[in-house]
Amino acid sequence: MRNNSGSRTKTAKELGINTSTLWRKMKKYDLV
Repeated sequence: MRNNSGSRTKTAKELGINTSTLWRKMKKYDLV
């Protein structure tokens, strides 16, 4: 996220996952 100025869309694209998957993982690890 730091590399993409906090953009979830860019981060998800960089990781090759969907934005909703990224959101779920962030919630799982208590990052939001």
